[in-house]
Amino acid sequence: MGYKYYAPQIKSRHHHKSVTGVDLATARIHLETNVSRQSISRWNEKVRLTGCVVSDPATYKVQGRNPIYDDDDLVVLHDVIQEDPTLYLDEIQDIMHQLVNKKPCIASIAKTIEKKLNFTFKKGGTVDPRQSLEMQGIFSRRIGAMPSQYMVFLDEVGANERDIFRKYIRSEKGTRGERLVHS
Repeated sequence: MGYKYYAPQIKSRHHHKSVTGVDLATARIHLETNVSRQSISRWNEKVRLTGCVVSDPATYKVQGRNPIYDDDDLVVLHDVIQEDPTLYLDEIQDIMHQLVNKKPCIASIAKTIEKKLNFTFKKGGTVDPRQSLEMQGIFSRRIGAMPSQYMVFLDEVGANERDIFRKYIRSEKGTRGERLVHS
């Protein structure tokens, strides 16, 4: 269970009362607090060791697990996602295993991507790199004289199936996700 926050003045006054021999019930009434015996003994021990009831934040222990990827690995992961934002998590896991020789579970990779890199998973807009007004004009001039009964258009014939099925991509928070269609 975590520690409850008390102001440094409260800690100091409770320590002073415990040192001068005032019992805890009386100190609670005088200071209008509900401090536990464990807190008082912890503060007394801290004063005995350091001379102060308040710890220096620089000496706090790091809590939680060690990070999976260090800063250099996060740069590599960011580059991998930027290069192909449609990658599935298992594919990212395999690529990172090849590049940095670490293979954490897929849930850890997903959490790292979301929390540390600030990427979100969203439906991506499809952008064909060949689309431009100039290219559309050239195409219109080439087929403009051709009768429409001679034309047959096939849907998504030049597109890669992988791009058709992967509709969701990762992109940084606050940005629009766009995926290129590879043909």
